[in-house]
Amino acid sequence: MQDHSSLTEHLRTLTEGTGGGSDQLRKLLEYWAAQHDSASATRLLHTLLFKYASAEKDLYRLNRELMAKQERIEEDLAAAAEIQRSLLPRKPGDYGPLEIEWMFQPSSQIGGDIFNVIRLADHLWAIYTLDISGHGVPAAMVDLMSLSAAAVQARSVAPSRSVSVAGAVPAGAPPMQSST
Repeated sequence: MQDHSSLTEHLRTLTEGTGGGSDQLRKLLEYWAAQHDSASATRLLHTLLFKYASAEKDLYRLNRELMAKQERIEEDLAAAAEIQRSLLPRKPGDYGPLEIEWMFQPSSQIGGDIFNVIRLADHLWAIYTLDISGHGVPAAMVDLMSLSAAAVQARSVAPSRSVSVAGAVPAGAPPMQSST
């Protein structure tokens, strides 16, 4: 791009001459406009590049934060799954005359199904299953609230009291499976 002093000098030469000066002036102004537009475009390009670099830096930072939060969530879910597994009966257990087998395999880290076998007295056992509709944390939370309420209710039931069984499993039946 020409500097302003040479441009001024060139304009003075054109205005002093006669004849085709207006055509030359038009060409000179078009050249100057093109040079000015090119400089504006270069400045705009630099501005856009700096904004893009800044946005990319922010995106990278936000992605790192998101990944750290996801890792914390996965650690919390793993801890919740371990707590849920701790509520299941030990395997194998001393179930007296009962032979019990099971497989617990939730479809996600934690789920809405749980069961247990509890000895209430020498020959009296409580067996419960909870199957909460849904998967994941919400179902597991409802599951634990139900389990807590059932524990409170069970404390108030005398062992000699008759309890109805929702479904009896005949001897030799296939093992109970859960796949929520």
